Amino acid sequence: MKAKSEKYQPGERHGCLLIDEIALESRTFFDSNTCQVHGLVDLGGFEGEADRDKRGDHALVVVFQPFKGQWVQCLGAFLRCRAVKSDKLHKIIIEAIGLTENSGFFVDCIFTDAATWNRSMWDLLGINQLSPSCEHPVDSSRELRFASDFPHLMKSLWTRMLDKKELKLPEGIVTLSHWKARLTLEETKGIKGVFSLKRDHIEPTNYQKMKVRLALQFFGGRVADGMQHYMRLGVPDLQDAGPTIQFIRRINDVVDAMNSQLPFQALKPDPDSKYHKVLLQFLSYLETINQMAKEKYDSVHRGRKPKPRKPWQPFVKYDDKMTTKVWLGLVVTIKNALSLVNYLAKDCHYLNLMTRRINQDSLEHFFGHIRGACGSNQHPDPRLFVNIYRLLMTYSRIKPPRGSNVTGGQVMDALELLRNERFKRRGGQETETRG
Repeated sequence: MKAKSEKYQPGERHGCLLIDEIALESRTFFDSNTCQVHGLVDLGGFEGEADRDKRGDHALVVVFQPFKGQWVQCLGAFLRCRAVKSDKLHKIIIEAIGLTENSGFFVDCIFTDAATWNRSMWDLLGINQLSPSCEHPVDSSRELRFASDFPHLMKSLWTRMLDKKELKLPEGIVTLSHWKARLTLEETKGIKGVFSLKRDHIEPTNYQKMKVRLALQFFGGRVADGMQHYMRLGVPDLQDAGPTIQFIRRINDVVDAMNSQLPFQALKPDPDSKYHKVLLQFLSYLETINQMAKEKYDSVHRGRKPKPRKPWQPFVKYDDKMTTKVWLGLVVTIKNALSLVNYLAKDCHYLNLMTRRINQDSLEHFFGHIRGACGSNQHPDPRLFVNIYRLLMTYSRIKPPRGSNVTGGQVMDALELLRNERFKRRGGQETETRG
């Protein structure tokens, strides 16, 4: 067992902050013992006077996730109402970074989803495709990177394909009818050449549109293999499926590069490595999409007085290829992934980076545990959320290590003994702490 000072090596102390929210039921409770009302907005002192009397309907959770190891640490939870303004969210992030850095860990990246208030926080800090990072608030010699959750970007791209039915991309016309023709052919014959493709991938319900797994399977390599096989057999509806097959394979390669969890699949700092090349090529592909949108914008507004634009504003919103949020999220996230692996290799002696550790999967699993502990209630009230949150934090402390010769009860007894000793040393006065 490592000594306390040797428990974490320098490379194991680097990680990222994950910030996301879970929906709660808006409800307040009166505590007769303390004469306080619980369930109102609480942003750790950053809420305004007008927000303190509002009922909270979402819990904002901040988690530290290291780039190495299988553990994560919840840093705090805040109760908010509707959207958090960008300036308040910025203050919460700065405080979380400062407290984490003071504890001996290093925050190199911030991960959020593509919500409007998160992108407004990006704008506040000057984060865009030309400047995907900013100066670190604790150490001016380092960079603080920002990124979107890559699996959710793929889910947004999937729903975009389902809504538009057809996208004009650099490969050509990518149409949803190729997926439908592939599925209809197999349903007619009763033979499944690609087992992962189902009717739910093409006609999902409102709840199924939230599943990232369906989005990743929609762009799976086996789907492209099945289309190519039937195109070679001369199926009429798939004779023009070449651009669709090429697009699926491109997205599938990027998903493999940004979702690695094995050493041979990890992202390496070597520019000649497989997935390094894949990400660089995809960045060029995204720039080509933006240039195509710019050409369409110029042709439509030819002869008109151009509107004032900032240099970093993309043209994607003037076309139907991708939404600006998805395009910007992909560019910033991939650029920072490449920058991060180079930084970790140079300054922290990393050999590679498991890209599975730079998304919000662990935080989503944490929310899944909370919803599962609440039974059939998918939206717990604030008091129930706090109780489950504290129980999960306690469980992480009393759970014995794998292969140990102690039980959870013995660990709990040891912690209780340490608490009593601390209570005696303080002269029998209990101090109030914030969880």
